[in-house]
Amino acid sequence: MAKIEGHTRAVMEMIREDRDCPEVLHQIRSIIGAWQHLSAHILDEHLKTCVREAVASGRADEAVENLRQALLGRAGF
Repeated sequence: MAKIEGHTRAVMEMIREDRDCPEVLHQIRSIIGAWQHLSAHILDEHLKTCVREAVASGRADEAVENLRQALLGRAGF
C-alpha cells in the first residue's frame, strides 16, 4: 500500500509540474500493477483461508457467491 501511495503522490506531483503525458502514464501503469499485485495477494489469502473454511463447514455456495460478487460486482455480467 505504501508503494501505491508513493506512486500516486508522484503522479499528482507530475501533473502539477505539467510533465509529459508518457511519463505520467508510465507512473500510472506502475500504480495499476501494484493494485493488481495486491489484489492477487488478497485473493490468494482469501482462497486459502476463508473459502477453504467455508467449504469445510458446508457453506461452499455462500463462499462462491460472495467471491463472485466481490470480483464481478453486485450485478455480475
